[in-house]
Amino acid sequence: MKPTRILAALGTSAFLGLVVTTQSGCLIAAAAGAGAATYAYVDGEMTGNMSAPVEKVAAATKAVFADMRATVYEDQPNGPEAKVYARTPSDRRVEVLIKRLTDNASKVSVRVDNFGNDTVSRDVLGRIEQKLKG
Repeated sequence: MKPTRILAALGTSAFLGLVVTTQSGCLIAAAAGAGAATYAYVDGEMTGNMSAPVEKVAAATKAVFADMRATVYEDQPNGPEAKVYARTPSDRRVEVLIKRLTDNASKVSVRVDNFGNDTVSRDVLGRIEQKLKG
């Protein structure tokens, strides 16, 4: 066999091996991430989408605040959106804004105090999701 054919065969094998390796990795990553919630934390605000209408998300938010012993000081349902603001026992201000995406989906944004808090925001969003699941 000629050296150029051997190099071509090796190159093709290496390319196919790379494709198979990267594609299976994507599938594994997709499968691993399928059950995990995805939130985005930008400029002090954490946002995620939930599979529930605005009214149900607002009710779940109020239940979460009750579980946290937070005091709701503003509760504004307003058609396609709702605002639920509370103060925690440690006097942190937590603001939740819920916007309608579809009849059965909502965008939920959480801000803690003026500059945000990644940990508390993620905790609140996670608790809201758990309440919605029942």
